[in-house]
Amino acid sequence: MNSWFVYWFIVVGKLSGFFWVGAILVSVIWITWFMVSAINEEELNSKFVKKHLCRIWIPILLFLLAILTPNLKEMAAIYLIPKVVNNEQVQQIPQKGLELLELQLNKWIEGVRRQ
Repeated sequence: MNSWFVYWFIVVGKLSGFFWVGAILVSVIWITWFMVSAINEEELNSKFVKKHLCRIWIPILLFLLAILTPNLKEMAAIYLIPKVVNNEQVQQIPQKGLELLELQLNKWIEGVRRQ
């Protein structure tokens, strides 16, 4: 793992927060602006609605980016879980644990038999 990877690993968490704040701010501003514009218009004609509703993709895009950008914990899980699961030493732990359990059970059985 190099220093750039560590840097981007940490920055990803900040990007997620940035997208959430941006999405909420843009949504509030857009809804407020749309309501004020609608009140000032004498009629809500189809041109007005089409012109201003086409801008709704901006907060939707920001919300999607906020949802799809992993935070620091999720990024750690994405990176570390495959490393741990695919490690040969980790895969040997269950077998060694079973061997240890079997040895201990044999000792207990021998102790019970002697009594």
